[in-house]
Amino acid sequence: MYKFIDFPKQISLEEYTAQEQAFVSFLWKIKQVISLYSIWEMELLWVSDLDYLIVYDGNIDTNKIKECIKKYSLIDTVLFLDISEIKNKNYLSHHILYNLVYGKDLKFHFDASNKNLNIIYAWKGVFFSLLRNFYYYRSHRTISVKKLLSHINDMRYPIFFLGNLWVNVSEYQKFMDEFSQYRQNYFDHNNYEILEKYLETSIAMSWKIVFDLKQFLPDVQSVSEIYGRFPTIYTEFKNHQDYIKNTEQVIEHIGKISRFLYLPPGYDYRKWDWELKRDLDMILKNNPDFLQMWFSEYILQIALIWKKIFDYITIKILWINKNT
Repeated sequence: MYKFIDFPKQISLEEYTAQEQAFVSFLWKIKQVISLYSIWEMELLWVSDLDYLIVYDGNIDTNKIKECIKKYSLIDTVLFLDISEIKNKNYLSHHILYNLVYGKDLKFHFDASNKNLNIIYAWKGVFFSLLRNFYYYRSHRTISVKKLLSHINDMRYPIFFLGNLWVNVSEYQKFMDEFSQYRQNYFDHNNYEILEKYLETSIAMSWKIVFDLKQFLPDVQSVSEIYGRFPTIYTEFKNHQDYIKNTEQVIEHIGKISRFLYLPPGYDYRKWDWELKRDLDMILKNNPDFLQMWFSEYILQIALIWKKIFDYITIKILWINKNT
């Protein structure tokens, strides 16, 4: 049984519009801003935050803008792109829908034919989100309804990119269509218990995404680990079920304090071939926060150091137990 918390509250379109207009009024005074794009979906009121992309020319005080958005409860993330990098606009974020709010229309459309970008953006969803989020709910036996609705909805990104790689995504799409109907009619039924089913299905689907994407990642043979916010053991198992079994054994013991995963070695971005690394570096040039690895605040940095020490010790113990 799960405990359900953080239920969505209906927020009017007028409230979203009012906060967007206030933000636009602030940006209007900054002459370096060329265009403002929204990155959000009208159908997801009450779950979605407002995310934006600012295209600018010249020097711009990004910290001032980030400080400004703290005044608005619905605005979450703002991305920045220098007009000089507009030719690399696909090397920015996994988002695929950009809606012009004001300014010059620079025709943002994702290049679905770019194999490396499809791989990297699908990898991002797998490595940072999906399973780590879903196992967190299972470990705590507590479901934040608002967050889970958003986290399951985010599965559509890696599914989209897998589809661009000519993977058969019909099974994924069938599940997402069913879930979309539930999500869109949420206030008509308030059926929380079915979220438990959706959570378990999302875990199974996420592992399927892991293995579907694996075929496009580099053939890396060596075992490695990574610590910190996203602790991972990269190793090769003969059977897919071994990744699931080993991950869930670890989560059973420390899932409430750490989000460990066992993943195939090709998921270790540090060991990618030069072509993937080149495109990842280009993304990081435009969006330094893409890898989400570090906190900026001093206290959180210290906490992360201790977390890395904990992960290191835990991983070594896991390997010792596994080899005895």
